[in-house]
Amino acid sequence: MIKKGIILLKRIFRSRKNTPYKNWLIVKGDETLRLNYPLSRNSIVFDLGGYKGQWASDVYSRYLCTIYVFEPVKEFFEKIKDKFSKNSKIKVLILEFQIKQNGKLFF
Repeated sequence: MIKKGIILLKRIFRSRKNTPYKNWLIVKGDETLRLNYPLSRNSIVFDLGGYKGQWASDVYSRYLCTIYVFEPVKEFFEKIKDKFSKNSKIKVLILEFQIKQNGKLFF
């Protein structure tokens, strides 16, 4: 796995004309870097801003760990709550907050 990482880094740095986005595509970041963490079944992961739940789903599929998904948008919260309703290791919580006039954030 380390050899693969070194090879990918060499590919990135060969061309100085590459943008960060191009580099991400070269190394297939969505399939490699986005999910490459030292996790196990015993790990606990927090997903802050779950959106549609794809990242949580991918991490769970790879590591089978416990995931707490926090989503502030009620519409997305409802969708991902339904999506993971049968998975007891993925817990979806709504993260509600208000910004008062004095600029303080309240949860």
